[in-house]
Order: sequence, then structure tokens, then C-alpha cells
Amino acid sequence: MKNYLDRVIGEYNGPGVDCIVYKEHEEVFRYYTGYSDCENKIAMNFKCIIRMFRMLKTEDFL
Repeated sequence: MKNYLDRVIGEYNGPGVDCIVYKEHEEVFRYYTGYSDCENKIAMNFKCIIRMFRMLKTEDFL
């Protein structure tokens, strides 16, 4: 997953990504890469505020 997220940022020139996976209300994976502020080269971190416009649960696809 980490390699994929790094590749997505590189190939699509994305600014940054923060990926969190929960299972049964417990965080089982978290990885962030890229920049929260590209102009000032500030790296993504767990304190970044990210605006989400749509979020789907896996049940939405079943």
C-alpha cells in the first residue's frame, strides 16, 4: 500500500495523501506522503486538516 501511494503521488503529481484503514473501529494502517503545502514544501503529517467532500463505505459498493 505504501509503495502504491508513493507511486500515485509521483505519477499524477498529487500534492499529498493521508490513508487510514480501520477495522472494527480500530486503526490498523496509516500512511501519509507528499506535501500538505506544496509551495512551501511542508510535508504531510498526522496533524493536517483535510477537507473531504465525499466518503464512501465499502457497503456502498455491495
